[in-house]
Parts: sequence; C-alpha cells; structure tokens
Amino acid sequence: MLTLGMAVLGPQQSTLEVCKSDFMLARDLDLIISMHVGGNFLTPHGFSELKNENLLNKNTNVVHANNIPNEMLDLLVDSSCTFSITPEEELQMGFGNPLTKRLMERGGTFNFGSDIESAMAADMHNVIRFALQAVRHEFTLENYERNHSPPSSMSVTTRQAFEWLTIGAAKSFGIDDKVGSITPGKKADLIMFKKNKINFIPMHDPISSIVFHSNSNDVDTVIINGVILKRDGQLISKDLDTKLETLAASGHRIMHQFREIQVEKKEG
Repeated sequence: MLTLGMAVLGPQQSTLEVCKSDFMLARDLDLIISMHVGGNFLTPHGFSELKNENLLNKNTNVVHANNIPNEMLDLLVDSSCTFSITPEEELQMGFGNPLTKRLMERGGTFNFGSDIESAMAADMHNVIRFALQAVRHEFTLENYERNHSPPSSMSVTTRQAFEWLTIGAAKSFGIDDKVGSITPGKKADLIMFKKNKINFIPMHDPISSIVFHSNSNDVDTVIINGVILKRDGQLISKDLDTKLETLAASGHRIMHQFREIQVEKKEG
C-alpha cells in the first residue's frame, strides 16, 4: 500500500506565502503534508496563521519539534496534527528530549521513525527501545523532583510501546481501518518472529520479548497485503542481488561527489 504525501519546508524554513500555497495544495489534493521543525523559525507565527486559514488538520505531520514552546504544541495538538519522533537521532543530534512525554500528556497522535540511516541503523527494534526508555527516564526524573524517589511502577508499559509501532502508527496516518492490527477485513500485514532464538528463551511475555530482546535477525516471515516478502529469515526477491549492487553503487557515487565538492571548496 502506497500513500502519496507532500514534504515541505513549513513555517520554520519558508515564508508565510509559500506555506499557505503548499498547505492549500495539500488540502486540495487531500494529501498528508509533512515538515521538519526545530530551531529558529523564518515565519515565527506561521502555524497560528495556518490555523486561522483552517489549513492545519489530521493530515498535517510535524517531524521532531522537540523544543517548540507549549503554546505552539497545544495549537498543533488541538488542530489534530500528528507528530513523527526519531528518538535515537534526536538524542544524537542534540535536539533535546523527544516529544513523547509531552504528547502523551496532551493526548497527541504520534509515530516513530529512524531518520538519517547513513548515521545509524534503520531498525525499528532499536527505535522503540530508545523511545520507551527515553520517555520512562523523563517520567522518572519528574518523580524524583516531586517525591525525591524513583517511581513505584513503570510510567509507560511495554504494551503501550508495542502499540506505538502497530495500531498507533496506523492511526497517526489515518490507515488504522486497513492495517495496524490482526482484524478481519484488514490487509494481511504480518511479521512473525522465531521464538526459539536464544535471546527469547525463556519467553514469559511475547510482547516484552519483542520490545526488549528482538532484532531484525529474529524476524522469520514478513507478509505485506498477503504477499510473502521474507520467509525462513531470508528476503524473497528475484533481483535482490541487483538491488544491493545498485544500492552500493549509489553510496559510492554520493561519496565521490561529496569528495569532489570538498576539493572544490579548498581550491576556491
């Protein structure tokens, strides 16, 4: 299933005129419109202006936005905007705490991703562990400030984290009627794990085992809309070797061009 969307500069990196034009096009085409937010804004009151024009809605997706003020966050949540959080990358890049806790407190809709696959693994197993432990850490610090002691129970459960990756992700993109859970009538999107792997034994709680102990090597089978794409731990593709060669060539080309740019800068 492929859903068309728009990636735009948004209020942080474009003028109000450009913002309105982009958002009106997305509205007219009924597309998800997504933008990165962080740092100084070229159009500081851009989101307020877009809200006044009724251009913010459930199809508006904001990425990162770690340090936006509460007033702006409240405006976006109240407008039914969704948020994409990339916890490992945000912590590495010094963006600040991921938005998870602030969004949970406001009932916001969010999903998780990796970002910058050239710098870190695009592995959702790691992503969800980073997300869960980061938000637990925030709640723990808050409890220490209030009660001078660690919390008596986990602030966020493992099942909540598991649902962030499944039905929660589907809801954030408005496709929970099609995917996100094993339900009659939904598309057959399934991931099956090898439960006899050493990191799963003994398995007392399958959800906890997947969230805390799994990695991509534990995935035995992947089915997308009824089509098997991975079986017995192996990707199924007639031209997989060709695709891998193309990917490697692309990486070499990018690095070659980068080195040429660096040489030109030195000579200039």
